[in-house]
Amino acid sequence: MARQISLQQDLVSMYWDYQNISDPKIARDLLLFASSLGFIANRKVYSNWCERSKAKSVLANLNFDCIHVCQKFKNAVDFKLVMDCGCDSSDIVIIISGDSYCEIIIDSLHLNGKKVIIFAHEKSAKFSLKNLADMFYCVNDLPQLVKNKT
Repeated sequence: MARQISLQQDLVSMYWDYQNISDPKIARDLLLFASSLGFIANRKVYSNWCERSKAKSVLANLNFDCIHVCQKFKNAVDFKLVMDCGCDSSDIVIIISGDSYCEIIIDSLHLNGKKVIIFAHEKSAKFSLKNLADMFYCVNDLPQLVKNKT
């Protein structure tokens, strides 16, 4: 019996806490990295956006869904990101953050069979995130990662 080969790509979703990692210059490399893993189904970036924000315009032009989160309470962006991420149906979830709030959702994503990749600043990332994620990368290493994958 011949073995069938699946041509279906994994679905990849990106959830970016822009208040934690506020560098629109990494957006293209994030997209290249994510597309090397499969088909990008979601690309969400969270912040308390100003309507005329230059960063928001750059990200929107790259088809990121810029989610505005009011700052009525502390860590509102973290909570919104975690809630949205928990409802995701992709195979691979990329979280660009570093906050310990991401820990809340990683176990649940794993239980649902999802692979979790974290991008964070090396010095500010919680050590536990490095251990919980399937893969952990420093955002400063992103250009080299993309170069190696392409």
